[in-house]
Amino acid sequence: MATEIEMPQMGFDMTEGTVAGWLKRVGDPIKKGEPIAEIETDKTTIQVEAFASGTLLSIEVEAGQKVPVKTVIGIIGAVGELAPKSTQPPTAIAPPKVDVPASAAALQPAVAPSAPPVQSAQPVVSYEGATEIEMPQMGFDMTEGTVASWLKQEGDKIKKGEPIAEIETDKTTIQVEAFASGILLKILVQAGAKVPVKTAIGLIGDPAKFKTVSAPPTVPAVPALKPATSDQPVSPVGMQVSADATPVARRMAEEFHLDLRKVTGTGPEGRITKGDVEAAIARSADVIQPANGRIVASPYARTLAAKNGVDLATIKGTGPAGRIIAEDVLKAPKTAAVAAPANIMAIVESKAPPTKEAVVVAPTSGLAPATRVALSRMRQTIARRMTESKTTVPHYYLTMQVEMDAALTLRGQINESLKSEGIKVSVNDLVVKASAGALRKFPHMNATFAGDAIDLRESINIGIAVAIDSGLLVITLKDADKKTLKQIGAEVPMIANRVRDGKAQTGDLGGQTFTTSNLGMHGVESVFPIINQPDSGILGIGASAPTPVVRDGQIVIRNVMSLVLAGDHRVTDGAEGAQFLGEIKRLLENPWGLVL
Repeated sequence: MATEIEMPQMGFDMTEGTVAGWLKRVGDPIKKGEPIAEIETDKTTIQVEAFASGTLLSIEVEAGQKVPVKTVIGIIGAVGELAPKSTQPPTAIAPPKVDVPASAAALQPAVAPSAPPVQSAQPVVSYEGATEIEMPQMGFDMTEGTVASWLKQEGDKIKKGEPIAEIETDKTTIQVEAFASGILLKILVQAGAKVPVKTAIGLIGDPAKFKTVSAPPTVPAVPALKPATSDQPVSPVGMQVSADATPVARRMAEEFHLDLRKVTGTGPEGRITKGDVEAAIARSADVIQPANGRIVASPYARTLAAKNGVDLATIKGTGPAGRIIAEDVLKAPKTAAVAAPANIMAIVESKAPPTKEAVVVAPTSGLAPATRVALSRMRQTIARRMTESKTTVPHYYLTMQVEMDAALTLRGQINESLKSEGIKVSVNDLVVKASAGALRKFPHMNATFAGDAIDLRESINIGIAVAIDSGLLVITLKDADKKTLKQIGAEVPMIANRVRDGKAQTGDLGGQTFTTSNLGMHGVESVFPIINQPDSGILGIGASAPTPVVRDGQIVIRNVMSLVLAGDHRVTDGAEGAQFLGEIKRLLENPWGLVL
């Protein structure tokens, strides 16, 4: 039975993707789980893996074409099998389209079962006796990450739970912890390289049991060739047209005028990677530096430069081929703001963003002078995410006043009993606990919109907005409904401190099912937040302050706090949102329900 390869959907907001390149040719054997194509989205480039073993029968979407998600881009099956949605006869496999001289004879493969098996041109490399360290996925929309640095070297002893590498995402830098004890046997992805999530970046294990297996697999016979009826010239199946390299490696080689045929690949099946090209550039004296003025720097170096006000154009890189690395940035002096071009349009029309942290913009059309500051990667991500949410999600807002006197009294008693343990329960912890309890009763507030359906999440993970120097992050308290106030009071500050210190662990960010945003500590009375997708709701928390209220015809003073719920109208309606908000109010005004 033939298997269709579809354009994958890597995020809730992805509607289409581009086939950046095929890693296999028509007629090639494919193993289940093996990368077969690279897909480019507006955020990243990922590899598509085969869901079944067989032969690549057909390429339905050529490299460079953009198609909607779920579109069939290729077909895998048995040799001679009639593939679904294919117009080919069952006994023929279409050869790949490649550039050859127009005078070349057109050839078409015909299956020859009696031919002896041949060996693949590239060996299959695998590792035995080792545990893989994977690029973690810290959020639903994270598709790739950069290895900022390795905290251990090959040969170092590692304990389970010990930090071994730092990973940089669009928003922060986190530490990856070892899932097993042993020796760091091999670093597969060097510092500065960006790879898709779930990619193996290193290996841990026992050196006595570890071995690298490199064996040429047996593949089906190369089909015999016979003249084709088509007028379009093609090459025989298996013809080596050019070196097998990733799109990034190929672009870099072109930039530096490096001949890929002279580069030895260390990727899967000998594929040339970005690291191979960098190493080759560093060894070669014949390469030509890019003439387009592009500054070659690692992602982490660019982040540090933007944060520290360092002009990358003034730094001489010490990495491969003069690449600027993090160490170069840390040693460089900060640069002051410089004068801008004569008018603001010079910046707008420039193909590359300014590398300075800030530039003075000359006034135009009577506007006052201004200082332009380039957006950090975090601020760009926040801008994009919030714009997407506010423009694509129909928000509704509900407000409710909650009397907090009983909750504040209980909080004081709890904190007094926990004083010896150094744990303090905050007002926000009380709201988080109440929200978790209310989510159990109203599952639509713990759901996500899935186009033609609603996904009701099984776990209740509360996201808590945390301000840091460079922007805003949402930390995640997993299984909040199952935790006591004491546990919440201990875990939330610990997670927040790790994130602020750049030492976040897997699970600290992303995976939330509902979010809270508290600005009460700043004296803000009401917070009207924007939904943190893919959640269906977010709770804004204001300050608790003494307020005159009427009780039994008398004016009395009560500590009153304002709660604002933003709901996704595609998933839930105002009536349900009101009941959900009312349940939070009931739990906070009768707080013993939070501890019993």
